[in-house]
Amino acid sequence: MFPLYKKEPELMVRPLPHQPTFVMMENENRFEAQEQHAEILRVPSESTPLVDQFPLPPNSNGLQGAQLVQPSPHDHRVGNNVLPYTPVVNFVAKGPLTLTPKGPLTLVVGSKDNGNGPRKYKVSYEAVSRLSPVLKKLLEDNCSKFPGRSIKIKLKWEDPDMLALILRIAHANLLPVWHATLDFRQLLEMALLCHQYDLNPLLSPFIDKWIAPFAGRVLEPGFEDWLFIAYQFGLEDDYRALSRYLTLNCTISERKQALSPSGKPLNGSYPPGSLEHIYGLRERILKEFLDTVYYHVESMLDGNTCQCTTATPQNANECTLLNHGSTVRSLKALGYYPHLPSTRHLSASITAIQAQLTGIKVMTWRHTDGSANGEDAREESDPHWGCNSGRILAGRIRDVVARLEGGVDEGVVKGLRNNGGKLRGVRR
Repeated sequence: MFPLYKKEPELMVRPLPHQPTFVMMENENRFEAQEQHAEILRVPSESTPLVDQFPLPPNSNGLQGAQLVQPSPHDHRVGNNVLPYTPVVNFVAKGPLTLTPKGPLTLVVGSKDNGNGPRKYKVSYEAVSRLSPVLKKLLEDNCSKFPGRSIKIKLKWEDPDMLALILRIAHANLLPVWHATLDFRQLLEMALLCHQYDLNPLLSPFIDKWIAPFAGRVLEPGFEDWLFIAYQFGLEDDYRALSRYLTLNCTISERKQALSPSGKPLNGSYPPGSLEHIYGLRERILKEFLDTVYYHVESMLDGNTCQCTTATPQNANECTLLNHGSTVRSLKALGYYPHLPSTRHLSASITAIQAQLTGIKVMTWRHTDGSANGEDAREESDPHWGCNSGRILAGRIRDVVARLEGGVDEGVVKGLRNNGGKLRGVRR
């Protein structure tokens, strides 16, 4: 067993240790008993057309050495393992293995513990090293220690099906990639692979097709991890919309854990710093809510807030007292009075709290007809229309949300735009 790194690599999003393990293979056949699916991937020479290197057999539907499996919600098995999603392709060993001066290279992907492997792919060292500078350095730094020997690389945490698509691109076996349709979880795994190994430039011809089925669905329950997909593939509008949605609608559990709008913990895969920004922005908005509420109440103690230009001093005083008293009573009923010392007691979403604070009903000044008027009992032509404390507070609360809700971490946005530029061949 040879270590890959002298120190653990820096990872932004993976919650578990995530590093390849290199093993020198004295007897390549000892892995065959564990092999579920494997494909011998071939590299075309620079002087030979691809069509000659990859002739299509009859009735193959354009597949070379593999069968395309149509996704089915009832068929989630590969071998004897049940996978958490429908696999894209099944591999079968077929075709010659191209040896290189550095020796054959085998990738063992996934694991039994993760329910998706292990699956073994025999690949060309040169093809894999050309995928990205990250992979080139990884292979050069480690495979050069064993010239001419067989090397096995364990990628326990990677998704076997998504890595298989990447390897097909590396070996110019593109038709199965064109035919592939990814579900949400597979697309997330592809984004994680691209983030880990800097693979965005490879996916330019395919990514629009893969993300198209999810257009307009990113705010649906269960799509919270789309935040990472949007970040990795440069979908800025999606990122801003989902970040705003999570900021306004996440809640806090009794254990002080952030929950998604569907009630599930926000502990999936997210861009570095994104959740911290969402939590911080939520805290800032709630603090401004409380500051706005208590400033509003205190202003009615410091002087008359009656807006009626024809009111006598006594009427103006009564108008202010009615608004103040009914406002405080409503706030106490909602749990916001007496003053809350901090936001740590506020577990509801910003949207829910905003609805409470903008829906307060108050009592306005008694008019000559002897009626006590609530917020909805007077038309705008009434001279005390502008005195309504509940309506004034609602406007101030909406102003807070409008001013702060769209904020995103500009550092994350810069990374997002850089990722999008790599995907579309534009450097930012």
